[in-house]
Amino acid sequence: MCLRNNLLFRFLAGAFLTGSLIGTSPGFGQSESFRHYEVEAGLSNNSVICSLQDSQGFLWFGTSDGLNRFDGNVFKVFRPHPHDHLSIGSQAITCLFLDREKRMWVGTAKGLFLYDARYEHFIGLPFTKGKYIRAIHDDAQGRLWFADPDHLYWIQLTMLFSPIGNDVMLHYFPDKAVHHVHLNASYNVTSFAETNNKDLWMGTDQGTLLIAHTGTDSMETWSPSITKGVSIETITATAGDQLLIGSSKAGLLIANTRSKSITGNFLRNQQKGSEIFVRNIIHYQANEYWVATEEGLYTVILEDSLGQQVKIIAHLQKNYSDPFSLSDNALYTLCKDREGGVWIGSYFGGLNYLPRQPFKFEKIFPQSRHIAFTGNVVREIVRDTTGDFWIGTEDAGINKINFQTKQSTHILIREGTAASHSNVHGMLADGAEIYAGTFNHGLDVLNLSGKLLHNYHAGPGEDQLKSNFINAIWKTQACKILVCTSRGMYYFYPKTGKFSNITALPLNEFYSAITEDHSGNIWVGTHTLGLFIFKQGGWQHFRIFLNAKKDKDLLSDTRILYLKEDKTGRMWIATENGVYRVTNNHTVKILNRENGLPSNIIYAMMPDSLNNMWLSTSKGLVRIKSPNDNIEVYDKSDGLLSNQFNYQSVYRDDSGLLYFGSIKGLIRFNPYQVNRNDYIPPLYFTDLHIYNQQLPTGSFDLQQNKSLIFTKQITLNHQQSNFSLNFASLSYSAPSHLKFAYKIDELQSNWTSVQRNTPGIYFTYLAPGQYTLRIRSTNSSGNWVNNEKVLSIIILPPLWKSTFAYIVYILLFSLLVYTALAMYTRYHTTKNQREVALYKLQHEKELYRSKIDFFTHIAHEIRTPLTLIKGPVDKILESKKHFPHLEGYLDLMERNTKRLLLLTQDLLDFRKIETDMIKLELKQLEISQWLETFIEPYQLIAEQRHISFSFQKPAENIFAAVDETALSKIINNLLDNALKYAATIIIIRLFTAAAKNAFILEIENDGLCVPEEFHKKLFEPFFRWDKKRQVNGSGIGLSVSQSLTQMHGGSLTYSTTEGNYNCFQLSIPLGLPTKKDTVADN
Repeated sequence: MCLRNNLLFRFLAGAFLTGSLIGTSPGFGQSESFRHYEVEAGLSNNSVICSLQDSQGFLWFGTSDGLNRFDGNVFKVFRPHPHDHLSIGSQAITCLFLDREKRMWVGTAKGLFLYDARYEHFIGLPFTKGKYIRAIHDDAQGRLWFADPDHLYWIQLTMLFSPIGNDVMLHYFPDKAVHHVHLNASYNVTSFAETNNKDLWMGTDQGTLLIAHTGTDSMETWSPSITKGVSIETITATAGDQLLIGSSKAGLLIANTRSKSITGNFLRNQQKGSEIFVRNIIHYQANEYWVATEEGLYTVILEDSLGQQVKIIAHLQKNYSDPFSLSDNALYTLCKDREGGVWIGSYFGGLNYLPRQPFKFEKIFPQSRHIAFTGNVVREIVRDTTGDFWIGTEDAGINKINFQTKQSTHILIREGTAASHSNVHGMLADGAEIYAGTFNHGLDVLNLSGKLLHNYHAGPGEDQLKSNFINAIWKTQACKILVCTSRGMYYFYPKTGKFSNITALPLNEFYSAITEDHSGNIWVGTHTLGLFIFKQGGWQHFRIFLNAKKDKDLLSDTRILYLKEDKTGRMWIATENGVYRVTNNHTVKILNRENGLPSNIIYAMMPDSLNNMWLSTSKGLVRIKSPNDNIEVYDKSDGLLSNQFNYQSVYRDDSGLLYFGSIKGLIRFNPYQVNRNDYIPPLYFTDLHIYNQQLPTGSFDLQQNKSLIFTKQITLNHQQSNFSLNFASLSYSAPSHLKFAYKIDELQSNWTSVQRNTPGIYFTYLAPGQYTLRIRSTNSSGNWVNNEKVLSIIILPPLWKSTFAYIVYILLFSLLVYTALAMYTRYHTTKNQREVALYKLQHEKELYRSKIDFFTHIAHEIRTPLTLIKGPVDKILESKKHFPHLEGYLDLMERNTKRLLLLTQDLLDFRKIETDMIKLELKQLEISQWLETFIEPYQLIAEQRHISFSFQKPAENIFAAVDETALSKIINNLLDNALKYAATIIIIRLFTAAAKNAFILEIENDGLCVPEEFHKKLFEPFFRWDKKRQVNGSGIGLSVSQSLTQMHGGSLTYSTTEGNYNCFQLSIPLGLPTKKDTVADN
């Protein structure tokens, strides 16, 4: 049935009051509201050819450019991939089928594929490669039937699958398992249907019906005359023995499978008189069926007991000016979901979804084809004594509507030749007159035909208005008319046309709301001064205080927008900060966003007969259910015109229907006819993103690389610990109403809510460990349901935090402890040894000092006697020639006296060196000549002892700053030492250092070499390395020589040459020493 141009609107009367989904009668209201999904929403292509809902609850749509899986929020598109042999083989999807084992089969332009949901793979039948699959169906014998344009096949499914637990595994599709059905003629099978007796009926494009009888291999053909030359596009079996047949030229037919009779021609184009091309048929409920055609959507009912008569109850088509109508008339596929909603695929308009909504909201709004109803912003709704509704708008004046006769009139109010008053604020129906307030154009009075009787403007007189902005008009129980304006509140007297300002109320105030309670008290709300009440003959200021101090009136701190009393006598005060509910004893309850309201701005309110309070807000329609104040929110997904309503725009008629005005038109509905939605939507994890990159199935450890939908555990490495999980609750009727919550057992005990527009959980650098994630959701009614989903998450630690690493750490720690203990023991042992050695050293030093002190004391004591002895001895030696027989004794006395004096002098010099009492007297000395003269006595002694004595000096002179006395002592000690220990050779070498900054004197002898361990001890006082050898000496000569050398800034060392010679090397700087060196305390 097509729409006629002279109709104002489309009204589905039967649907509205009887609760049927779609009505038949054309009119001006619309209760159906299609939701559209096109390529802009993620659909791969707007040509939707086939559809189904799988066993998990996902919706599938086949298009000419890919297969779409929809979860209510996101379309996931499957297309061929040249490098993936398990991807779907063609982007052109021709048909979809769900078999008895809940397996989905996909027919394409290039073959038949089985979808493995566990791994999101498509397994193709090799035999069908390249074939165009027209239709798919299974039968009671476990066979899968499919057809290409020229052939019919079946394959035994039990040969292809073997059970493994709760899953099934596909072995292979051998070509020999495919059975080619040989027919008497060439038939192109287009559709399948299984009847109650399990026979499989098939439609063909020649109009012939094929029947495969259950339990046999026979095939029967039936060629009714009515379908001759007609393509049978679809077949649907009814509850009885009938088949609904959709055809290309014969429209909708009914076939009786027992009597083999067909009746038809039920759908015809009224304008052209031709049959309708039928694409698809589904059973909706009871005896109601929906039919998709090239001319839009039909709803039909099988009427008689035999099901041979069809009654059309609705015909819906695309309306270019109606955004809620079908998006296209060429409809190809129908799918009813588990919530009762119907998905309609079109050829050009994508998907149309008609959800099973809780209320049938009839919509009245402007349409370009129907200009009688004008204006979008509906403000005022009143009803006159004749039953007509007067709808005042803020952008197009007044519309007068009779919902019984389906007539609408646009009333244009003019004052003389002035412009129309399009902005209507405040209306009152009073008998035969309509009072219409305007924005800055005063108050208009009209009769019921819409004729302007009078216009009242503001003026200076006492009986005139002081503002032309009329906001609200109210008639009290005492038949007094009150007018609220932007400047004062007034009584209006219709008989005289005069106004009386209420002086008890402030004049310069915006009066925004008015009502009267059951006791006759008048309540008046303002924008800045709060609430006033006329009670017991006088006006009172009604206040609501925040605390006991009563220092702040909450109502004066906001704008009051509407006032309404419910059936229990409670006054509801709508404001921009929520709603305040006041009882008779002045107890107050505040409801706002914190309590579940979608917005704090409440435009209007109306109770129904059950005392549920309905609120219009800036973000949807709200029902507060009595007596527990349960809050239910409805929005555009439930069929509203707009989520934003308008000020004061509400009405309840005598039948209980509620009317609300919004910024896009008017809605009305029956608040008592509710479609309860108790559906429990399945909940699934759908996608895993790591660092905002989606990971495809198989790219991470998901228990044998399963799809995330079927996975119970995921394992990620520590570098993947920044990830997010998307999930979907498969409820399609009102996805915006779904709420989600999650908790992680190991981290929290309470549930955490998830934002509605972001159905995902985000983890930022989750610590390594095992976690149990739980999620749950509400259904589309907002009620929490038992659909909890659990996912185990394992975050592997980095290598340095792994179990192996901790074992290594324990071993290393044990080794470290052992090492520390060993070192501690060794330390204390060494410390004790050092203390013992230090004690010994201290003892030796004390002993050494005692020796030195003793010898020094002795030297002092014997030096004087020796000096006294030496003097007489020298006198006697002068006369020794007179005593030849005593000459030998006298020489012996002289030598020993000198030796003792030298010994005592060495001891005294050594003591001075140690006490830093010797000061060098440096002077320039030519070393070569001086040394040559100095060693002459030693050469004589060497000759006497038959020791080879050689002196090697440089050709050039060597000058150095030295203390001659000290240098004499050094060289004397070295030469004396050489003469004592040399066997046959003494060699003296004098030369300058390579840097020309020092002279070097080397004295070598071929005596017994000193062992290496004693080299450093040679220069210690009183040290003798070979105590067995009886050599005269004090034992301090080398020590004194080294100290004197260091005072010169030089060095004295001992080494063994390659020829096993003892070598003492003396090095003294040529210039003055840079600092004063002292002898270290040994």
